[in-house]
Amino acid sequence: ATAIAGQLATALARDRTRRQDVSRLAQAEARRTRAEVRGAAAERERQSAERSSQTFAALAEDNARLYEEAQRAVRLRDEFLAIVSHDLRNPLWTILMTAEDLADTRDVPAAAARIQRAARRMQRLIEDLLDLATIEAGGLALRRQPLAAGAIVEEARASVEGQARDKHLALTASIEAG
Repeated sequence: ATAIAGQLATALARDRTRRQDVSRLAQAEARRTRAEVRGAAAERERQSAERSSQTFAALAEDNARLYEEAQRAVRLRDEFLAIVSHDLRNPLWTILMTAEDLADTRDVPAAAARIQRAARRMQRLIEDLLDLATIEAGGLALRRQPLAAGAIVEEARASVEGQARDKHLALTASIEAG
């Protein structure tokens, strides 16, 4: 009976050792599975972060491009306004100088003609600005009409005539027929 008891004790010890081994193996397998799950989650998180990073980089590039375009538009607008200001200032200067001359002289018809030419020039410039706004809005109707080159040259001469006279310069203009 002692031999049976010894064999039974040995069998029970082996069974307990086997159960402990199985339990340790199950625990190790559970730890490995949890580690794999954490690794897979970390990989998904890494991929998501990479996609977000790429998206943010693309957005940053788009924002930089849009900012440059906006800066360019502002520069063009400023250049345009400088040109328009200059072009409107010239006829206005002619009107002011002619009005001063008119106050000092009796040559009313010539002074009135200069004022009318300068006012028409300003009117054309303003109409051009309005045409530009119409173009920006998506439409413009063109009006074709003949222009006499002599009238344009005379207008240019008349617009600077007051300044030339102030500097004691004689200003003439001529156009060849043809």
